[in-house]
Amino acid sequence: MKYPKEEYVWRIKNASGIELLLMTYELCIVNLEDAKATKDRLAFENYVQKAQDFLMKLMISLDPNYDVSKDLLDVYLDINKILHRCRVNFDFVQVDIAIELLSSLMETFQDIDEFEDDDELALHQMYSELELKDKMSGGFSLDEKTAGYKN
Repeated sequence: MKYPKEEYVWRIKNASGIELLLMTYELCIVNLEDAKATKDRLAFENYVQKAQDFLMKLMISLDPNYDVSKDLLDVYLDINKILHRCRVNFDFVQVDIAIELLSSLMETFQDIDEFEDDDELALHQMYSELELKDKMSGGFSLDEKTAGYKN
């Protein structure tokens, strides 16, 4: 979804850390969709370059103190290679691949954000599902003494 510049400014000022992350993914995807929509090679290259710039912001924002950051960096570097190839070769198929990867990452972080927003409800739902599976399989317990597993 494309927003006017003023709305982005408002969203940035009022965003949490994960919301800023989601907006960066969104901006990458919007620029890649704009690249797909143009037939002009120079405009295509500019849109892909803007997406790469936002991808670079994602890379430099990683915290190296977490193991997942290395994994994310590897994924971002792979996406960057795809974007470089599509820019050089004017390749719309590669754009679709990059959009799919970025969208998948964005959805993952949206799920995390929703879980954090509604921790208690999500935790309750998770335990309810586990209890149901326990009744069906007889293998899992929510008993604190056994750390989740029946003896």
